[in-house]
Parts: sequence; C-alpha cells; structure tokens
Amino acid sequence: MAEALAIFGIGFIMIFYVLCIAIGIGMYLLNSFGLMGLLKTVGEKSPGLAFVPYLNSYYLGRVGSKDPNKFSKLGITLVIMQIVMPIFAFVLGFTTPFIEEGMLPEEIIIIPVLLTMLVALAYMVIYYVAYSRIFLKFSKNGLVFTLVNIFVGGCSLAPIFLFVIRNNKPVDQIDNTAV
Repeated sequence: MAEALAIFGIGFIMIFYVLCIAIGIGMYLLNSFGLMGLLKTVGEKSPGLAFVPYLNSYYLGRVGSKDPNKFSKLGITLVIMQIVMPIFAFVLGFTTPFIEEGMLPEEIIIIPVLLTMLVALAYMVIYYVAYSRIFLKFSKNGLVFTLVNIFVGGCSLAPIFLFVIRNNKPVDQIDNTAV
C-alpha cells in the first residue's frame, strides 16, 4: 500500500512539473508572438528577435516607450533587472549556509533578504509599468487589461493580453484616422 501511494505521489509530482513547464513554454510563446506582432506594427526591422531571451525584455520596454524607434531606457532597465535579480537571489542563497553554520551572525541575514525583496519589488513594478504602457498604447481597453493584470493575474495574464492586442495599431493613430 505504501509503495503504491509513493508511486502515485511521484507520478502526480511528475505530471505537475510537466504541466508547469508546458504552461511556462506556452506563456513564453504567447508573449513572444504578441510582442512580435507589436514590433511589426511599430515598424521594427527584425520582429523575430521577440523570441530571444533578454532581447524580448528590451523590446518590451521599447514598444512601451513613447517613441519605439529610439533607444529605450525602459527596455535597458528591464534587461538589467532581469540580470540583477538572479544575482541577488544567489547572494541570498550563498549567505544562508554560512549563517546556519554559525560562521556569520543570524542578524546579518536581514540584509540580503531585504535587498532581494527590494530588487524583486522593483523588478515587478518595472514590468507592470512596461505592460501597462503597452496596453494603454495599443488597446482602448488598456486600463482594464492593466488592472486585471495587476489585481488578478500578478503579471501572469500579461502574455495573454499581449497576444490579444498583437495586431492592434496604437490607439492615438486610430483616433486620428477616424476624425
């Protein structure tokens, strides 16, 4: 009985991991296809770069910028945060064993924990800003997309919304042609 339960548990965990990986790949593809469509809309010469890690973060910030054809500070900030976040997590993980072994005082753990939390918060806010700018720029429902993304999805719905608006023209261009 115990062996059957263990096999069931291992099978359940394996199915869970495979499902999580499939969902992650699916969301990455939705985000990349959505970003590629928006890059085509703004006239980017090589929209296929939306599938390249780190470059897709830069282009996300670039599409969300006021002028997507120029250098994007928001895009560079997203890439830097994407590089810095794992470094802070590594430092946190690296210092923990030293504290557990008594080589460092327990009070010092608060420093890497707070720094990691602050960097993670900044990382999250910058991504919310980038997605919000894109939603507001390319959809009349941009405010709804932004609020749902923040309060319901925790930025996990952003790739879906990005895919939905991938063929949209900027809202201000639509209003100008209608007048």
